[in-house]
Amino acid sequence: MLKSRYAGLLLCALAGAHCGAHAAYVVPSGTMTDIQSNFSSLYTARNDGADRLTLTDQNPAGGTRPTTLVKLYGTDASHHSDFSLNGEQAPIGTRARWYAMSFFLPNDWSYTATPITVAQLDLKDNPNNLAPPLALQVRGDKLVLNLHANHLASGITEANSAQETFTVGPATLGLWHCMVVRAVWSATPGAGSLSVTLDRAAKPVYSGKLAYNSYLASTHVPRVGLSVDPAANVGIRTLYADYIWAGDEPTPIAEISGKTPCPAP
Repeated sequence: MLKSRYAGLLLCALAGAHCGAHAAYVVPSGTMTDIQSNFSSLYTARNDGADRLTLTDQNPAGGTRPTTLVKLYGTDASHHSDFSLNGEQAPIGTRARWYAMSFFLPNDWSYTATPITVAQLDLKDNPNNLAPPLALQVRGDKLVLNLHANHLASGITEANSAQETFTVGPATLGLWHCMVVRAVWSATPGAGSLSVTLDRAAKPVYSGKLAYNSYLASTHVPRVGLSVDPAANVGIRTLYADYIWAGDEPTPIAEISGKTPCPAP
């Protein structure tokens, strides 16, 4: 019964429909234990082996909130160890979409100047290997927001795409970092908006309005975990990741932020 309910929500999202007319909703629904039990139906892992992702009830910050332990080895051919939310494929030109992704850097994390992406809004289909429209990275002891977009109708490359990089806070070890994003995706100049809030702060660390923020005809997929450039070797990396949450407009920020493991201010 539980899997059928989840399947209905995912099919609704795949069809581009709004599950519950004119009502806010956040997926996946159910308790944390329910979600953990149905993880493989709700999320898709991207890694070099099943041992790279472990479901656990041992919350690194204390308590028994179910979470995921993510590992990446420097020798992994894919250079990814992350997971995405099935059925969450918001295209360009739709109404605002909310996302929440959270990660925990353990105390034995070794800071490096090499960028390590820990949460991102990626492209579902990416034949030209374009950078994600939004990536939150750990660079040294900082959290850095990396944005890419392009308004061209053809010939899109990373070289001719707009890029912005912002340091948005410290990469503090031994606690949860929680990112909430509200996006109206657009590849049209003068249209689109993007807001990013970290750790349930009162104000966003980034806010961009009336500006293109993606690529033409793109569909967006939220991912959380570990990802590095193919040329990088950062050794063995481990972090904990909370589940990915997504909400339709008009989801209140308090509702989707409340799904994260970060405490209320």
